[in-house]
Amino acid sequence: MTAPLLRRQLLLGPVTGLVLLLAIVCGGRIVRSDNLALCVAAPRCGPLAWWFRATGFEGTTLGAVVLLSDAGLLRDEHLLEHEREHVRQWLSWNLLFFVAYPAAALWARVQHGTWYADNHFERAARAAAGAR
Repeated sequence: MTAPLLRRQLLLGPVTGLVLLLAIVCGGRIVRSDNLALCVAAPRCGPLAWWFRATGFEGTTLGAVVLLSDAGLLRDEHLLEHEREHVRQWLSWNLLFFVAYPAAALWARVQHGTWYADNHFERAARAAAGAR
């Protein structure tokens, strides 16, 4: 791990720690870890499960924590690479990502009519995962 990457990860430490703590308190469990991200699977009930059902998302990333709607998604390398790109975005933007991502979503909504598909950060994540 390079020194700049380690410094950026340390800046995200509080976000990652808080998200990991809340995910575990809500019934999530760590199902995979690598040098970039911690993957946490949501339980079938409770706040995390409700959130995934309400949004329709299979995964989401906060800090260096990738929350998955189901542990079976660990076999979906495309999804995991998409979420790893979001970890890299968090590392690049640090706490400004809390503002940058919603701003990009709002801009995409105004310019293209969608919050998600035309969001700059989502397009970059799809490209990193090899989606067309």
